[in-house]
Amino acid sequence: MEEDDRSSDEALLVPLSARRNRRVLADRWSTKRCRRCFGFLGFLGIFFLFASLLLVLTFRDIVEYVVKKEVVLAPGKQIFELWKKPPVPIHFTIYLFNITNKNDFPFAEKKPIVEELGPFVFKEVWDRQQIRFYRNDTVSYRMVKSYFFDPTLSKGSLDDVVHGVNMPLLTAASMFKNSGPLMKIALAAAFRFLDESVISEHTVRELLFDGYDDILIKIGKQFFHSYPFDKFGYFFARNGSDIGNFNIFTGAEDSSKFSIINNWNGKEYLDVWGTKQCNKIEGTDGSTFPPLLESSRDLYAFIPDMCRSLHLVYADTIERLSISAYRYIPSKTFMDNGTLVPGNECFCSGRCLDQGVYNLSVCQFGAPIFLSYPHFYNADPSFQKHVMGLNPNETLHESHFIIEPETGAPVEIAGRFQLNAYIERIPGFMNFDVLPTFLLPILWFEEGSKLDKDFADQLIAVTQMPYYYSKIASYSLLALGLVLGIAAVLYFVAVRTQAQKLKQEETNGI
Repeated sequence: MEEDDRSSDEALLVPLSARRNRRVLADRWSTKRCRRCFGFLGFLGIFFLFASLLLVLTFRDIVEYVVKKEVVLAPGKQIFELWKKPPVPIHFTIYLFNITNKNDFPFAEKKPIVEELGPFVFKEVWDRQQIRFYRNDTVSYRMVKSYFFDPTLSKGSLDDVVHGVNMPLLTAASMFKNSGPLMKIALAAAFRFLDESVISEHTVRELLFDGYDDILIKIGKQFFHSYPFDKFGYFFARNGSDIGNFNIFTGAEDSSKFSIINNWNGKEYLDVWGTKQCNKIEGTDGSTFPPLLESSRDLYAFIPDMCRSLHLVYADTIERLSISAYRYIPSKTFMDNGTLVPGNECFCSGRCLDQGVYNLSVCQFGAPIFLSYPHFYNADPSFQKHVMGLNPNETLHESHFIIEPETGAPVEIAGRFQLNAYIERIPGFMNFDVLPTFLLPILWFEEGSKLDKDFADQLIAVTQMPYYYSKIASYSLLALGLVLGIAAVLYFVAVRTQAQKLKQEETNGI
């Protein structure tokens, strides 16, 4: 009997002991300290979730803040050293048009036939000198450009002979075209005596940077003083000389004005064209652009040799060397003669031709030169009807500026333009009286640069890595917040479930 009672008591002790252990465990997990601990974990979970969301929402603002602070022209800034002497290779590539049927001159019955010679590639070195900072958030400098012939990238020699238009003679004829008959006869006799012909023969080096002696240049300089050089060459005296004094904004106070020209040679407006709007100097010098660009914003690049600013518009977004960038091309209005944009006829300088060219003579010492895109790309088809051998091509002849929008750094630049001689009939003057009136291509050039792999990697580190690390940080915070939040919830659910179970057991008298 006593053994049965003992067995019964031992049987009762098992559930009592188990219930006591569960209650002790539940008491431990529901102590004030544990509740605070898991409550804190829950708070951290919510905090990390909000931090992740906040990082996603504000990261763009953080990046913009950093860019605005770093993209500033100031001593000690990395961008300042890159701007002072650009490390990216720049090339100046020239193609000359050789007249293959020069014996058919004056082209009264047969059209001139031209062949493209080149490329003649020059390494271009930029050096900003006489840098001076001012209190109005600007910096001034003189841009010195030097050119070094690169035979390895070129096709042909600088000693190759080219048959082209005699620009000094053409300029003189243009200057005296409205003179009286006696003056024209006298000038014609003088030109014949000097053995001057409309078609001349010179080497590539003479036509480009070295120049050549011409008696008409010496006479013109003696009497008119408008041409400052004693030789003629399309780029004579440009090698190693500066292209003017630029004063630009540093971007310290307003990043949207970074590298924008404040004045050039002390002027905000040129005195070349007929209206204030056409004389306005706009944009940058073409080597840098403001950061944080939007595709809706047009860009401008001031080109002193063209006496105007190149208007650029957004074309599309492309990728170069794993860099997402905006591609800009010249606006259709840049070569407009006033047909598309009223007021643009000021660039005609009294001589408006069909769409696609503009008169550069007032910017080139009176020489009858018109500017166009290579091979009359995007110009009126009438210009190609007078010359054989041209083949306009968008890929080869369209200018483009590919810009990384966050920093405004150029990824790839190709400025392509063509010089054309304006040939016109001049009654009573040599054989000009039987010449057709047309534009004869002289040469076209491309001034361009491309980022190399090393510099592209640096740009990627600046522009893309912050976004990459931001994603990692936001996802990590999100994951951590979810883990802590779920752990806290599971704890409270477990404690509540255990408490309800114990209460149910006590109610059932177990």
